[in-house]
Amino acid sequence: MAAVLAGALVLAACGGDDDPESATTTTDRQTTTTIDQAKADEEAVRKVAEEWAEASVRLLKEPNPADPALERFLAGEMLDRFREDIARRDREGLISRSPERPRTSHRIDAVVVKNDEATLRECFVDDLVLTKRATGEVLNDEVATYETRTTARRSSNGWKLVKRDGTRMEGVTGCAEA
Repeated sequence: MAAVLAGALVLAACGGDDDPESATTTTDRQTTTTIDQAKADEEAVRKVAEEWAEASVRLLKEPNPADPALERFLAGEMLDRFREDIARRDREGLISRSPERPRTSHRIDAVVVKNDEATLRECFVDDLVLTKRATGEVLNDEVATYETRTTARRSSNGWKLVKRDGTRMEGVTGCAEA
């Protein structure tokens, strides 16, 4: 894409047209292309984060460390940590389920894309109930809110979530009240 834009700029410069509007038009196209690409990147990052939020709930309910969704959405540290957690849950016979009155939510408050890296500010309410698969015994039914900062990186297979840090608060609070 950059080569095409560079070629267009060279052709416009060599065209022998001294009309200042032709140079402005080329610059406007380049600016529009840059803005369009930035918007497309932001939308792609948002989509990956939203789809991962749904897939992660499914994986917590049905742990499978070999699920292709893991590598579809994650890479690096985040992939390693989540796969490890899912494998542990599977070995220990632990599953999550939705409560009677679910309050689970996920919201993306901001996405900033810079080159091949993006930062997302997210808010989650986690009300999933952790239980033993064999007996149904409830091990954890606490509701928590998470304010997170997630890093995504562009790969040859699209955007991947690679790292997540955040703060956990008891109940539905903080960013979830906004």
